Amino acid sequence: MRPRSEETDVRHLRYVVAVARTLNFTHAAEQLGVAQPALSQAISLIEKRMRITLFDRSRRRMLLTDAGRLFVERAEQILAALDSLQRNMLEHAELLRGRVNIGTMVFFFFGRTQLADCVAEFVKMHPGVELSLDNSTVSDSLEALRAGTIDVALLNIVEDMADTDLNFTVVGHDDIVAALPATHRFATRERLAFSELRDEPFVIYKTGSTMRVALNALARSAGFTPRPAVQSQNIILVRSLVAAGVGVSIGPKSYLTSPGPEVAVVPIDPPQRIAITMVTRPNVDANPAARAFVGFLRDRFSQSPMVP
Repeated sequence: MRPRSEETDVRHLRYVVAVARTLNFTHAAEQLGVAQPALSQAISLIEKRMRITLFDRSRRRMLLTDAGRLFVERAEQILAALDSLQRNMLEHAELLRGRVNIGTMVFFFFGRTQLADCVAEFVKMHPGVELSLDNSTVSDSLEALRAGTIDVALLNIVEDMADTDLNFTVVGHDDIVAALPATHRFATRERLAFSELRDEPFVIYKTGSTMRVALNALARSAGFTPRPAVQSQNIILVRSLVAAGVGVSIGPKSYLTSPGPEVAVVPIDPPQRIAITMVTRPNVDANPAARAFVGFLRDRFSQSPMVP
């Protein structure tokens, strides 16, 4: 017998499954968009080649034979696997080009890795994928996720800010510490109560940022309202202003102890922590490029030591 192509065999598998589901050649032919005689001939060819009978046509209502039921069960498994393979290859092809919109803090840190390191590695792996980074406050990033204008956000979050509408993956934690000018009278303290800063001018963060939420919580607990000297959204600028002696502030220990403008870093009571978090929309998988980026980050998170 003349060898038949794999494509034809797959098409014939679909023919058998369609007839099995409808138990009617005419209806199956209409669903498949083929002529009914051609469909009947294809089924007969399969039965002849395999020396089996797939359908009992002797009764008023056509039925599957035992062999037919086994054939259809295996055919559906094969077709499902082929369809899955085709989807995977299509997704891989789509990753040659794509765009991922990312909301993030100026400084996002996990383990020993900063965001720039992750971006550089991902772009090297997927040079056709464009990454767009949008620096904003935590509240603005979460709202952008809900609105669908960004695909993923990398944030430092006070844990009670979690939102059931979004998916939160906590990859580590960081301590919040006091940032003081290097010449401040408390600069050499091993620890200080936050209430001791009540008379100090503060370099504060704008509303909507994690550090503003943390600062407000610490101040409430200490029984005072911080006196603002300067307000800024940018954590790098906040550190620079503290280093210049404008006032005191707070920040993530991982950032304030990293290279940069010199500030005194002092643990505070009561202690407070932030969660180093990746936040995604439930339907992030609808964007293959975003799905690849999220998967890449999850892999990196699992390999990187978390902030203790």
